[in-house]
Order: sequence, then structure tokens, then C-alpha cells
Amino acid sequence: MIPTLLGVVLLVFFLFRKFGVDPAQTLASLNASPREIAEIRQQLGLSEPWWVQLALFVKGIVTFDWGRSWATNETIAHLMATRLPATLTVTIPILILDTLIAIPIALGVAYVRGSLTDRAVMVGTTLAQKNNLTAGSTFTIQDKTFTVAGIFDAGTAFGRPRGGWRSRRCPPRS
Repeated sequence: MIPTLLGVVLLVFFLFRKFGVDPAQTLASLNASPREIAEIRQQLGLSEPWWVQLALFVKGIVTFDWGRSWATNETIAHLMATRLPATLTVTIPILILDTLIAIPIALGVAYVRGSLTDRAVMVGTTLAQKNNLTAGSTFTIQDKTFTVAGIFDAGTAFGRPRGGWRSRRCPPRS
């Protein structure tokens, strides 16, 4: 888990460093002088070498100091905290609804294990899961749009035999 987190941190840092817009240019007006842009770069620490910027980036992540909004000058932590209630009012009911739908279906399918109903529900949920996982995420850097998409096939990834999982202790109901 730690190597994955480290990889994501490095990937985000170097992607924004390579493809991201210049924050000093963004914060300065279009008519800003090179001196004003240099002052902003100095204030943001962008004139430091990349390893110093990476150390500051990692320190900000570890200490939960994500900086300030360029638009409102509020701390990012405060912005996230003020938006959390709205986020939870959407996600908690969906989680509850998903659970209330999934448990009865799972119990019903477990009761008729191996039947046509079991197979139909398995195919339906597999297709739904595949479509959800291939949707991916889209982000934009310097007016270029990138899409990250992935397909995860649990059967292939975990070496499921062609016939599917079979239990010798609990044969399918007839």
C-alpha cells in the first residue's frame, strides 16, 4: 500500500509539473510584468529545485496542509469541510439504498444457488460492474483532456478456472 501511495504522489507531482499550467502565470493577470510573475513564483516556492518542491508537496500531504484556494484565499481544508455535509447527504442515502437492494438479492440468489436465476443475476451484476469499472476518470491539463480507464476481470486476475468457482463441500441445489 505504501509503494502505491508513493507512486500516486510522484505521478501527480510530476504530471502537474510537466503538463500543468504555471500557477504564477495563472495568479498574475494577463498584463503582469515578468518581475511580478517572478515574485509570485518566489512566494509559491516555484523557483526552488524540483526536489525541494517535491519535499514541500509531500510535507503538505502528510500534515494535511493543502494550501489555500487561489480564487477565495480560504484554506483547502476549510473548503473541504464546508462541502462535506452536502457530499454526505448524497452518498449516505445511496449507500443505504444499495445495501437495502443488495442484501435481499444476495440472500435470494444464495437460496437458489446454481439455478437459472443465480446465473442470470451473476451475469447481470457482472455486466453492471464491468460497465462501472470501465467508465474511468477524466481530467484536463492545459486544455488537453486525458481519460484514465481500467478493466478489472476478477476471474482472469485470480486464475478462476473456465467453469467458474466450484465448491466440493456445498454442491448446487437441485
